[in-house]
Amino acid sequence: MQTQAGKEEQPATTPRLDPSTLPKVYEAGSMASSASNSASNLRLNVKTYPVRWELMILILAVVGGSVDAIIALAFDALPGPQTGNTVLLGIALAHGQFALAEARSASFLGYLVGTATGQIVIVKHRGSWLWSSAAGTIEIIELIFLATLLLVWHEAGANPTHGIVDLLVAISAIAMGIQSAVILDLPAEKPTTTYITGMLTTFVTHLVQWLNLMGSVRDVPAKSGEAAARSLTGPWIHGLTWLLYFTGVISGSFLFSPMHETALTLPIVLLVAVILIGKYDHPSFALRGENG
Repeated sequence: MQTQAGKEEQPATTPRLDPSTLPKVYEAGSMASSASNSASNLRLNVKTYPVRWELMILILAVVGGSVDAIIALAFDALPGPQTGNTVLLGIALAHGQFALAEARSASFLGYLVGTATGQIVIVKHRGSWLWSSAAGTIEIIELIFLATLLLVWHEAGANPTHGIVDLLVAISAIAMGIQSAVILDLPAEKPTTTYITGMLTTFVTHLVQWLNLMGSVRDVPAKSGEAAARSLTGPWIHGLTWLLYFTGVISGSFLFSPMHETALTLPIVLLVAVILIGKYDHPSFALRGENG
């Protein structure tokens, strides 16, 4: 191809991505279009992720739940669920509990910093890396913050000063903000792993849509109906994420009583697992595999 200047235009180079790892889009409504006139107007595009991606999401839900529980029990502040933290901040200010208000304000500000940090890194890699690869890399930053939290907390001892408490809460909130930014960059369903109100709302609304579509395709030939049912897995990732988040809360609470700050080893180990899973889709890893 020749440009206007007469020079040969070089084809743009693009990252070599494995299409099999990308989310698949199913148009289940098209399977139902022949069943009835009402079904022909119903189209529900549901995107599902590779198993590795779903595993990363579910592990991050346990991380979020455990960190939220540990920090809430230790310092009466919520690093991830900023709706609840905002309510607690308002209550503390209304009752003149300024030490608590400082810790909850530190959580709020730390979360903003963490979200901005995660988004800055995401923008840098968007379009060149798969989500799982970018997420695994960004989670290294979250891992550094959680490891720093553990070390500073351990050095501060059982009775840290108000200033140290604010610092610890802020560090935990930065970590949760980074994690939230990672999940919100998913290309389709976004089951949040640090707060759950919106996720539960999405789960219920998608579930109702799923049930409605299943009712519309029940008269479709068995083969097509079965394919539609298999494709409509979208709602369940939200429900499973809530369950794993809840499991993380229970696990973090259970471990905090005997282990105190060392209970943070649970989310730290799980983050390492997420990073290793994300490494599988890293461009350098794929190139090494192709070169033998």
